[in-house]
Amino acid sequence: MTIAVQQKNSSAVLVNSLVFFLLSYFFVIYLNNLFSIFLALIMGFDATLYYYGFDVSGDWTTRSIFTVYLIGPFITLLSGIVFEIFYRKSKEDQSRVKLFYLWVYIISYTWFFGNMIIGAFFYFGPGVAFETVQLSMAYRILIALVALLILFFLGYRSTKNIYYTANLYYQELENAARKSFLLNQVLWPVILGYIFIILYKAPNIAIFQYFDMYIMAFLFLFVIAMFINVKSITQISFRGDNFKAFINYNYLVLLVIIILVLRIGLASGLSFNI
Repeated sequence: MTIAVQQKNSSAVLVNSLVFFLLSYFFVIYLNNLFSIFLALIMGFDATLYYYGFDVSGDWTTRSIFTVYLIGPFITLLSGIVFEIFYRKSKEDQSRVKLFYLWVYIISYTWFFGNMIIGAFFYFGPGVAFETVQLSMAYRILIALVALLILFFLGYRSTKNIYYTANLYYQELENAARKSFLLNQVLWPVILGYIFIILYKAPNIAIFQYFDMYIMAFLFLFVIAMFINVKSITQISFRGDNFKAFINYNYLVLLVIIILVLRIGLASGLSFNI
């Protein structure tokens, strides 16, 4: 394979993965926000959805706090489990949709367990419920440690899942190419995606004291765990006949449309009330 072909392949891997990373991010975050708003409406609250988050207004009780701030994030744990199952069933396919499944389950797990870790120490998300019942710091630390270990384990065991996305581009993933592939398929999309999310939320990124960005930063723990496990898997060959490295512009256009709709449409907020 020539240097020019290698660069073309790497660019296709990176761009496609970044596009699906961002599509998955919007899916997971707005799923979480809309589900939390739904729970708030059940509790009799009014809510407003913005492009950078949501706001709930009303008279809080212990029950409503637990419902919105503790039960709410569990929708992302559920989506993580469901989409990991979807991915495992389709991992040998050569459809790029499986990149969406992959990133949805990775971001879902990160958002749920990251919420538990941040909530253990700060007044955000589940932390509001922990503070309401005056949960002791010992239990909070235990919750954070368990969540941290689970997230690390999920990343560690996801290395092979990432490798199977190589069948979109290559018939065989050689040992020497594994780290390079992971860089383009995972690390660079996470870094560039994180930067884009910061720009997307500007100038309101500090509304939640950056806690939402701290949660997303746990994606790097997930990635580190995958790289630690990189040598445990031998050379992989794939079945198929459609090994082509190209940028899928259809999904790129879809991403641009979604960004514009959300950023412009939710700039002033979308109100929900009973």
